Amino acid sequence: MKRADALNAIRAAGAQGDQQAFMRLYVENRVSKSAADAAWREGQNLARFVKQRDAKEVSRDPVA
Repeated sequence: MKRADALNAIRAAGAQGDQQAFMRLYVENRVSKSAADAAWREGQNLARFVKQRDAKEVSRDPVA
């Protein structure tokens, strides 16, 4: 797996909170710990942003 693909997969694991996938990807792909941690945080930040955005859309939805 290319480095960029591994970091994207780590971001996805961060967004889902999947620590087991994070560790597996980190170990199997020999990515630096700092790069892996940064990708994990980016994924967590993305998940938090999407959750807040969706909550705002639901509160504005006149159909519900």
